Amino acid sequence: MDLEFLEKELDTVLNKFLIDGTRVVTEQLKNGHINCTFKVAVEHTDGTYGVYIAQAINTYVFKNPVLIMENIDAVTAHIKKKYADMGKSSYRKVLDFLHTE
Repeated sequence: MDLEFLEKELDTVLNKFLIDGTRVVTEQLKNGHINCTFKVAVEHTDGTYGVYIAQAINTYVFKNPVLIMENIDAVTAHIKKKYADMGKSSYRKVLDFLHTE
């Protein structure tokens, strides 16, 4: 993957996820072996900051990334529901997914 190209595309990607604000810091996380992962700090339009993880899935290895993400999203929702059914918080225990527009 062309990392320079991917970083330039992050603003376009963030817009698809309806993240309001400006990307202020990007750090490539280099501990993975297959996908390209970035930690992105955003200054929101209301002055607050948010930190997001954006990952470019290697489509040479994973031929159907949409199906993979749908599966991870479904499993995550199931786990969150289990926490809620037990009256417990899933905060910082389970991923939060932002869906595209």
